Amino acid sequence: MKTVSLRVPEDKLKFLDIIAKTEQVDRSAMINSLIDDKIDLYQWQLEEIDEGIRQADNGEFSTNEKLLKRLLD
Repeated sequence: MKTVSLRVPEDKLKFLDIIAKTEQVDRSAMINSLIDDKIDLYQWQLEEIDEGIRQADNGEFSTNEKLLKRLLD
């Protein structure tokens, strides 16, 4: 592991400590968990974009009827 230092507004740091206490972990573990969540979300978004591009490249487009059906179901 590497050590990283960063500047955080005091109000955010206080709230981060509240979250860490609630989760029963230390500040460092809480920050790592939040970073993991952000990375996971970003990776998921990239995978979904890649899948959309793949579908478009294969001519797999939805119709208005399919979209409405999916939204209303």
